[in-house]
Amino acid sequence: MEDCVRKAGRPISLKAVREKMMIYKEQHHMNPNDETAFNKLMGIRLRFARVSRGKTQMRVAKAIGKTFQQVQKYEKGTNGVSSQKLWKISRYLGFSYKWMFSAFKHKEEINNDYQNN
Repeated sequence: MEDCVRKAGRPISLKAVREKMMIYKEQHHMNPNDETAFNKLMGIRLRFARVSRGKTQMRVAKAIGKTFQQVQKYEKGTNGVSSQKLWKISRYLGFSYKWMFSAFKHKEEINNDYQNN
């Protein structure tokens, strides 16, 4: 059975979150200076990390000293997450801080990675 977490009685599929992250990443990897795109992609990344660990927004919020509404805004990309809060979230969820940013490779870096292998 596919890994999932329940949200308001309905399951959240890791596969669905991963696909959303990949689609958004592909659409927005060309402009790293776009703050809106950055916040949305980071939010998708945060949601993936949280869902994959089976945590609720409430638990993450409590761990970082914020409300679940604020975590919800981080995940939607409505609000940007500070580096300090991102550090706390990554430690709580057991993901490296570096992993949180690994979605932001530029197209040139991706091409170089493929050429070097």
